[in-house]
Amino acid sequence: MKPLRFFAAASLALVAAPASSHAPHVGPAGGQAIHWGAYHFEFVPGVGGSRILVYRASDKKPVPAVAMSATARLLSGGKLVNVRFRPGGGNQLIAPEARLSGDWTASVSFKLPGAAPTIRYSARDLATLRRAGAKG
Repeated sequence: MKPLRFFAAASLALVAAPASSHAPHVGPAGGQAIHWGAYHFEFVPGVGGSRILVYRASDKKPVPAVAMSATARLLSGGKLVNVRFRPGGGNQLIAPEARLSGDWTASVSFKLPGAAPTIRYSARDLATLRRAGAKG
Protein backbone atom coordinates (compact mmCIF):
# COMPACT_ATOMS: atom_id res chain seq x y z
CA MET A 1 0.00 0.00 0.00
CA LYS A 2 1.38 3.39 -0.92
CA PRO A 3 2.23 5.63 2.09
CA LEU A 4 -0.30 8.34 1.16
CA ARG A 5 -3.13 5.84 0.79
CA PHE A 6 -2.19 4.20 4.08
CA PHE A 7 -2.18 7.58 5.86
CA ALA A 8 -5.55 8.52 4.37
CA ALA A 9 -7.06 5.15 5.32
CA ALA A 10 -5.64 5.35 8.85
CA SER A 11 -6.95 8.91 9.28
CA LEU A 12 -10.41 7.92 8.11
CA ALA A 13 -10.42 4.91 10.44
CA LEU A 14 -9.50 7.16 13.35
CA VAL A 15 -12.26 9.65 12.55
CA ALA A 16 -14.84 6.92 11.95
CA ALA A 17 -14.01 5.07 15.19
CA PRO A 18 -16.83 4.74 17.72
CA ALA A 19 -17.10 7.74 20.01
CA SER A 20 -15.47 7.60 23.41
CA SER A 21 -14.70 10.46 25.74
CA HIS A 22 -11.43 11.09 23.87
CA ALA A 23 -12.29 10.15 20.27
CA PRO A 24 -13.14 12.93 17.80
CA HIS A 25 -16.89 13.46 17.93
CA VAL A 26 -19.73 15.85 17.17
CA GLY A 27 -19.91 18.32 20.04
CA PRO A 28 -22.95 19.83 21.77
CA ALA A 29 -23.10 22.73 19.28
CA GLY A 30 -22.84 20.41 16.25
CA GLY A 31 -19.17 21.11 15.50
CA GLN A 32 -16.14 18.84 15.37
CA ALA A 33 -14.87 18.23 18.93
CA ILE A 34 -11.33 16.97 19.54
CA HIS A 35 -9.73 16.03 22.84
CA TRP A 36 -6.38 17.51 23.83
CA GLY A 37 -4.99 17.38 27.36
CA ALA A 38 -7.69 18.27 29.88
CA TYR A 39 -9.97 19.83 27.26
CA HIS A 40 -12.32 19.16 24.37
CA PHE A 41 -12.15 21.87 21.69
CA GLU A 42 -15.25 22.07 19.48
CA PHE A 43 -14.77 23.90 16.18
CA VAL A 44 -18.13 25.27 14.94
CA PRO A 45 -17.85 26.66 11.40
CA GLY A 46 -20.34 29.18 10.09
CA VAL A 47 -21.04 31.48 7.17
CA GLY A 48 -21.37 34.38 9.64
CA GLY A 49 -18.10 33.51 11.40
CA SER A 50 -16.71 30.57 13.31
CA ARG A 51 -16.27 29.79 16.98
CA ILE A 52 -14.48 27.32 19.20
CA LEU A 53 -16.13 26.04 22.36
CA VAL A 54 -13.97 24.73 25.21
CA TYR A 55 -15.10 21.97 27.59
CA ARG A 56 -13.39 20.02 30.37
CA ALA A 57 -12.66 16.52 29.08
CA SER A 58 -13.43 14.86 32.41
CA ASP A 59 -17.05 16.00 32.76
CA LYS A 60 -17.76 18.05 29.59
CA LYS A 61 -18.49 21.20 31.60
CA PRO A 62 -17.77 24.56 29.86
CA VAL A 63 -14.37 26.11 30.61
CA PRO A 64 -14.08 29.93 30.60
CA ALA A 65 -11.98 30.92 27.58
CA VAL A 66 -10.92 34.32 28.94
CA ALA A 67 -7.23 33.29 29.26
CA MET A 68 -7.14 31.52 25.87
CA SER A 69 -6.67 32.54 22.27
CA ALA A 70 -6.04 30.83 18.96
CA THR A 71 -4.86 31.54 15.45
CA ALA A 72 -6.01 29.52 12.47
CA ARG A 73 -4.93 28.90 8.91
CA LEU A 74 -8.15 28.36 6.99
CA LEU A 75 -8.38 26.89 3.51
CA SER A 76 -11.81 27.43 1.98
CA GLY A 77 -12.85 27.93 -1.63
CA GLY A 78 -9.22 27.67 -2.74
CA LYS A 79 -8.22 30.64 -0.55
CA LEU A 80 -5.84 30.44 2.40
CA VAL A 81 -6.38 33.00 5.17
CA ASN A 82 -5.09 33.50 8.70
CA VAL A 83 -7.53 34.52 11.43
CA ARG A 84 -7.34 35.13 15.14
CA PHE A 85 -9.88 33.69 17.59
CA ARG A 86 -10.38 35.76 20.74
CA PRO A 87 -12.47 35.26 23.87
CA GLY A 88 -16.13 35.81 23.12
CA GLY A 89 -17.72 35.29 26.51
CA GLY A 90 -18.17 32.10 28.48
CA ASN A 91 -16.40 29.12 26.96
CA GLN A 92 -16.16 30.63 23.45
CA LEU A 93 -13.34 31.80 21.24
CA ILE A 94 -14.77 33.70 18.26
CA ALA A 95 -13.60 34.83 14.83
CA PRO A 96 -16.41 36.66 13.00
CA GLU A 97 -14.20 36.96 9.90
CA ALA A 98 -13.76 33.14 9.70
CA ARG A 99 -16.68 32.56 7.35
CA LEU A 100 -16.71 28.93 6.21
CA SER A 101 -19.00 26.87 4.02
CA GLY A 102 -18.55 23.95 1.65
CA ASP A 103 -15.21 22.15 1.76
CA TRP A 104 -12.82 23.74 4.27
CA THR A 105 -9.81 22.82 6.42
CA ALA A 106 -8.62 24.60 9.56
CA SER A 107 -5.31 24.24 11.38
CA VAL A 108 -5.82 25.91 14.75
CA SER A 109 -2.95 26.81 17.07
CA PHE A 110 -4.13 27.46 20.61
CA LYS A 111 -2.50 29.54 23.34
CA LEU A 112 -3.51 28.09 26.68
CA PRO A 113 -2.05 28.60 30.15
CA GLY A 114 1.04 26.36 30.01
CA ALA A 115 0.45 24.80 26.57
CA ALA A 116 0.19 25.57 22.85
CA PRO A 117 -1.40 22.68 20.91
CA THR A 118 -2.27 22.73 17.21
CA ILE A 119 -5.40 20.87 16.13
CA ARG A 120 -6.66 20.17 12.60
CA TYR A 121 -10.35 20.30 11.69
CA SER A 122 -12.06 19.79 8.34
CA ALA A 123 -15.49 19.76 6.74
CA ARG A 124 -14.86 16.21 5.52
CA ASP A 125 -13.97 14.91 9.00
CA LEU A 126 -17.02 16.65 10.49
CA ALA A 127 -19.29 15.13 7.82
CA THR A 128 -17.83 11.65 8.50
CA LEU A 129 -18.43 12.05 12.24
CA ARG A 130 -22.01 13.18 11.63
CA ARG A 131 -22.72 10.23 9.32
CA ALA A 132 -21.23 7.82 11.88
CA GLY A 133 -23.35 9.34 14.64
CA ALA A 134 -20.23 10.00 16.72
CA LYS A 135 -21.75 12.12 19.49
CA GLY A 136 -19.66 13.07 22.51
